[in-house]
Amino acid sequence: MVFGRVKKILRKSITILMASAMIVTSVPQASISAAAAETQELQTAETASETEKEETGTPEEVSGDGTEQITETQESGAVQGGTEEGGNEADKKEETTEDAGQEDESEGGSEGETVENTEAEEETPEPALDGEEGTAAANMALRFEVKAAAGEWVDSIQTDITGFSEVTNLNRDYTVSYDLYIPKTADFTGNYYVKPVTKLNGTVDGEAASWQWTDGEGGVNVGKSDFQEDAENPDLLKYTFSGKLGEASEAYQGIDAVVVAAGTSDCTYDGVIFVDNVKVSDADGKELAAQDFTGYSGAVELGNMDGVGGGEGDDGPGQEQTKVIYEQNFDAITDLTELGSGDLGTNSDNTKPELAEIASGNKALKYTTDLSNSEGWTTVFQPEFQLA
Repeated sequence: MVFGRVKKILRKSITILMASAMIVTSVPQASISAAAAETQELQTAETASETEKEETGTPEEVSGDGTEQITETQESGAVQGGTEEGGNEADKKEETTEDAGQEDESEGGSEGETVENTEAEEETPEPALDGEEGTAAANMALRFEVKAAAGEWVDSIQTDITGFSEVTNLNRDYTVSYDLYIPKTADFTGNYYVKPVTKLNGTVDGEAASWQWTDGEGGVNVGKSDFQEDAENPDLLKYTFSGKLGEASEAYQGIDAVVVAAGTSDCTYDGVIFVDNVKVSDADGKELAAQDFTGYSGAVELGNMDGVGGGEGDDGPGQEQTKVIYEQNFDAITDLTELGSGDLGTNSDNTKPELAEIASGNKALKYTTDLSNSEGWTTVFQPEFQLA
């Protein structure tokens, strides 16, 4: 006797992008010419030089940052055979020497200040931005609502985390790790059993394989006392799990996903668990790849409780959400024709299924079958329901 119930599930998820950019400019240093030996000569020539500038109309240009620039006047046909119209060769030489000294010193001081400021900017790193000017990028994570166990095993969290395709040449001593967070106010008894699991790919016995569930080594029981305060997230408690890929992983060549796997049969916790910073490291602890959930589908800001337990906000981002769009429990119907035109299939003797009451007020479809003489695949029942 087989009873069947059908639910159709609608899934939805939310995606957050970040970009960040930082531009740093620098100015090359310029050499500074020394003219100490000609100081006296330049002071003597200063009056003559300024007088000549006024006569020839040589402008003094000032850059936007206040640095004085001296522009030499180019006069068509002014210098011929070593003589200069409107002046003598000695005056021209003194003016050129003075202008060169002043220009080099001015440029040297300006560029020295620019280099110093650039170094100061590099020493103070700017925070990453999440798309809004001046706003630091949020710390993203996956969020899961878990329920208390009632004495039977429950897979509280079992989800694939992608982003580890660059890890190859797998070794049994490679480790997977991730952070688990719960609210600081959480209170419960019992333990979660957390174990290292990966889904691997490669060529095994001459055949291509992918997404192969592979248990690692180092599963542990985690209770409330194992979660510790976290200075970066004062409203949360944190536990960092770490386990090895294990011997079975060496039959494969790559990682399709790290599976965050936590289950229980006795934990009384009803609440939220956040998962963050999923990593794969080599035997020496060197990080090979990591997923921090920036831009990851379904991620929420770490600690975000919007929509949890009927709270205000959206309908629960951060994990796959489910909403029932059709349900038929048969309790309200008195005849199978009320189910519409869907084909409910037949029993093994080609008779139609029955509407049966298995308990007071609790009805179900009843199928009967005889498998004593079956060989190979046998379809026991395959009903179709018309959604209404």
